[in-house]
Amino acid sequence: MAVNDLVDEREERQKKAFEQWKVSDVLTEKSKAERLKALAERRAHMPTERIDDSLLYAGSAMHFYCISCGHAAGTLPESYITPLEICRECEALKKLGWLE
Repeated sequence: MAVNDLVDEREERQKKAFEQWKVSDVLTEKSKAERLKALAERRAHMPTERIDDSLLYAGSAMHFYCISCGHAAGTLPESYITPLEICRECEALKKLGWLE
């Protein structure tokens, strides 16, 4: 099986999982308010210390932080192609149209 086929299958599984989560979760105004409140709390408690990748050894993983809430979005190998810009929690809000 080719690498592209594996990537396509993985993306398809992720899309299906998100759609199932979206359908199974009752998206009421209350749940929206709770999620936006959690976002406000994440923004209020932004980490003050960040890892400076320029101080790490060559070949070390790169650390990315969410542009919305400031928390860690994840790490990727130094040879990454597309950087992580947003964390999972904010990505879900963005997909639902609740985050601009």
